Amino acid sequence: MVQPGRVTAGWPFVGRGAELEMLEAAYRDPGVPAAVVVGPPGVGKTRLAEECRRHAERDGAPTFRAIGTETASSVPLGALAHLIPSELTLTESRGGGSPADVVTVTHAVMDQLAPAGPDGPLPLLVVDDAQLLDPFSLVVMTQIVASGRVFVLATVRSTAEVPDAVTSLWRSGRSARLELRELGQDQVEALLHIALGGPVHADTAQTYWTYSQGNVLVLHELVLDALERGALENGPGGWRLTGPLLSEDRAPALVEARLAGLDEQSRRVLELVTVADELDVEGLEERFPVDVLEQLEHQCLVAVGPADGRTVVRVGHPLYAEAVRAGLATVRLRQLRRDAIELLARHGAPRRIDRVRIMVLQVDNGDPANPAALRLGALLARQVNDHPTVERLARLAHQAEPGPVSGRLLGEALFEAGRFSESLDVLERSAPLAATADERFALAFARANTLYLGLGRGGDALDVLQALADDPLLEALRADIELRRAGLAVWVGRVDEAAAAIAHAQRSQDPAVYLELDHARQAIALVRGRASEALEMSQASYQEHLRHPDLLAWVPPVMHRLNTAWALVELCRYDEARVLLEDLRAEASVGGLAGPRRWFTIERGRIELAVGRLVQAQWWFTQASDTAAAGAQPRAERLALAGVAMAAGQRGDAEAAAAAIARLDLVPGDTTELADTEWDRGRAWAVVAEGHVSRGLRILDDAAQRAQDTGRRLFELRLRHTAVRLGRGEDVGRRLAELAQQVDTPLAQLAADHAAALRRHDTDGLERAAERYAALGNLLWAAEAAAQGVDAARHQGDQRRATALSLRSSELRDACEEPRTPALAHSQTVSPLSPREREIALLVAGGASNREIGERLFLSVRTVENHVRNVFLKLGISRRAEMAEALGLHQDI
Repeated sequence: MVQPGRVTAGWPFVGRGAELEMLEAAYRDPGVPAAVVVGPPGVGKTRLAEECRRHAERDGAPTFRAIGTETASSVPLGALAHLIPSELTLTESRGGGSPADVVTVTHAVMDQLAPAGPDGPLPLLVVDDAQLLDPFSLVVMTQIVASGRVFVLATVRSTAEVPDAVTSLWRSGRSARLELRELGQDQVEALLHIALGGPVHADTAQTYWTYSQGNVLVLHELVLDALERGALENGPGGWRLTGPLLSEDRAPALVEARLAGLDEQSRRVLELVTVADELDVEGLEERFPVDVLEQLEHQCLVAVGPADGRTVVRVGHPLYAEAVRAGLATVRLRQLRRDAIELLARHGAPRRIDRVRIMVLQVDNGDPANPAALRLGALLARQVNDHPTVERLARLAHQAEPGPVSGRLLGEALFEAGRFSESLDVLERSAPLAATADERFALAFARANTLYLGLGRGGDALDVLQALADDPLLEALRADIELRRAGLAVWVGRVDEAAAAIAHAQRSQDPAVYLELDHARQAIALVRGRASEALEMSQASYQEHLRHPDLLAWVPPVMHRLNTAWALVELCRYDEARVLLEDLRAEASVGGLAGPRRWFTIERGRIELAVGRLVQAQWWFTQASDTAAAGAQPRAERLALAGVAMAAGQRGDAEAAAAAIARLDLVPGDTTELADTEWDRGRAWAVVAEGHVSRGLRILDDAAQRAQDTGRRLFELRLRHTAVRLGRGEDVGRRLAELAQQVDTPLAQLAADHAAALRRHDTDGLERAAERYAALGNLLWAAEAAAQGVDAARHQGDQRRATALSLRSSELRDACEEPRTPALAHSQTVSPLSPREREIALLVAGGASNREIGERLFLSVRTVENHVRNVFLKLGISRRAEMAEALGLHQDI
């Protein structure tokens, strides 16, 4: 367990490598006398300057520090007093402030900082918060810079008024100026990982990023507070927040200094914006002087920017909003809500989001709201994807007047929150309340959605839609319902049936139907191997869906973007996919979309798996497999657990892989669906990690045949490519060559060429495959192909080539994260291991006895003994304990 004191004392220095290098380069440049680091409070200016000072001190340079403070700013030479020789009294130097006094003090300080003597490293003076230096100290500092005998590194707050003497340092063009920004999201996650000594759950990392916005000081305080309260705990999947982000008294204390100096008008503006979330700038300018808004913006307490063609004002940081809310008395809060409602009504009511805000503020104030108004507010909130507000307003409406509309809205909101059983219960209890065709349709449709997407009961969902199609009251909608049922059939795995049903479908008058069909068409194109076509379709459908924000659609617009990410991954455009998925995960967190966020997390895991970052891949899949984050959602849970097994299996972690598969097999819901062959790929890697390569290949073969029989070419390609990675080239090469003509991804032709080279023991072909994998970013596959090239070169008696490929394989393997796959277990001797010998060697390395190996592989003990003897001779070892190291499977310390 991490103790709060450890975090306080050992907060790591992360994410500032480039900035540190820039400052050190400036320090080493004879033509640069000074550097200034400018940034808002809390971004790490002082820490960066201190790291630079430590590096200089380590290299033998004399270093010094001076700190500007509010107190010292009113005392002449207050910040530099400790640098002035004792024989020079401050009284003498303060005299009348004449030039001679400045010169005297400057020379005295210079003699302290850079005494005459042998040449050595340039002294370094760090001046922290230089904007707070008194005028006399500023003059001395500029004289020190002008002398060139001491390098001055100053930090300056960008939110403060900066004296001309400081700005002149960078206006001259000679000194370096560094704008220090907040840390990025990835840097925050890395900082949390290092500070806490282990991975942080994705949702918790997202929360810390949202509230800290990369401000290191704020992040530190948030983490420390949670640790002190025991609200940040380490468990499966990493560190997770188990309580409120901040204690009730911590939020105001954290930003008290920023808010303490506000006058009444400034505080009133900040309170109004906090209560309303955002307000039109014109409305605030009518009530308050412009300079009040300008000052708040300058202090970063509010942010002014565009929104839907207008200019709005928002709180500058979530913690400011938390602190303001915590300090509001009930009576003042009620008046602020009324004022905010008036401003929103006058300047923002045409926007759906502002109409929702007005409704929520009225409810919060206890103003009377009839069920119809609450239903309207919930519907408007749904249209802007504010699902927590949908739940709140729909629940109030349903409690006051149970009905099909409020029941459907509440059920949908619970679904989006990942509370699927609650959602189904509300929808089923609301079904008898439906009287019209539209009401029956909407409720049944929502039920099918929860059954399939939430509870993994695709067969039951199809039955609901079939019953809907057979309902006489819905005869006019029968064609659309049947098309929607066909769209669902895709995801249940009935690809050919669905494709035939929607192949000639015309665009319905209901845009929701054709957008759902487009989503199904995207999936069909992907699984059949037309990734480029799917990418184009998903991007177009997303834009089209945005033009219809109030649709009762099977899938929200964001799911078109998930298909975009899927297609990008298949096309090996990993960086684009990674950026898109991070944006989607952030949007899902803000909108309370627990289900979609889980799918984005799975897709992120697939990226890391493909590029060989196995530790990261296992972490992402583990986050997605956590049912506490997004409810049961069996489809996502199974796929995530299969991903855990794949990543763990390729790391040689048989225990973790087996545990993931054991959990997968216990997940309730339908056991067949579009991606069920991925579960088998996870099973194969789990048994391979135990040393059963032959059994793993049989699992892959069976799943690949099933994928081939059902037209799921993309999944078949993944399975047969995995078999090639495990050393099979003979049986799969012809089928991969056929798939290369049908699948348009970079992997298709490459996998076929890889299999052909493996079958022919073609050293050149395997080396080309390795480099082509590496160029795509698939470094683990590249390392494996190069390792297979080692065996091919040895087979041909070319030891020099074998050595070169072995070095290349090791280089590629080292760029991955802890890979321990069979292909990498190649020997360093002239004679290669046969597939059977390698399989037996892996079992020996895992501690199996000859008898156990014989039972697993259906071989006699004598046959196993002969194989083991041959392996010992080829590897040049004499003891079973040496096997793992000889195969390159030993753990690096």
